[in-house]
Amino acid sequence: MKDVAGRDIEIGDAVAFCLGGTGMVMLVGEVVAINPKTVSVKAEAWDKWSGKPSVQVFLRRGDAVCKVEN
Repeated sequence: MKDVAGRDIEIGDAVAFCLGGTGMVMLVGEVVAINPKTVSVKAEAWDKWSGKPSVQVFLRRGDAVCKVEN
């Protein structure tokens, strides 16, 4: 699968993605699975119900993430 810039995404890669809503909040996470149309990204996000951060898995389309390179 390819990211928004056309780079190949593989399991274990770090990717940045929009959390949703206004598009002002972005997270960086690790790709844990690649499905035919989406990627599963594991990232730490704030849980408003518990009041602390928790590890969650987000589904995003491949062209909605950007591979993070050093």
